[in-house]
Amino acid sequence: MVNLNRVWFTAGDPKKPLNPAIVDTSNWPLRGLFWLARDFYDKDTFATIEPDAPELKAIRDHLEHKYLKVHDVVIPQRATRQ
Repeated sequence: MVNLNRVWFTAGDPKKPLNPAIVDTSNWPLRGLFWLARDFYDKDTFATIEPDAPELKAIRDHLEHKYLKVHDVVIPQRATRQ
């Protein structure tokens, strides 16, 4: 199994600092991949960088393959008399 934590973090441990090769690089696509990898979620190992990853994955799955209905509720304010 590929574990992106081995690339992003020192010793592959998310509790340790970011890999200096990532921090010091001017390779912007590689930095972009780091932020993209934050929302990857492996349901078998629960390996994730972002705590909200399972919820983001569920929303993305519904957008791509199922149905997602979003409600925008606006509560009208009372008119004030002057």
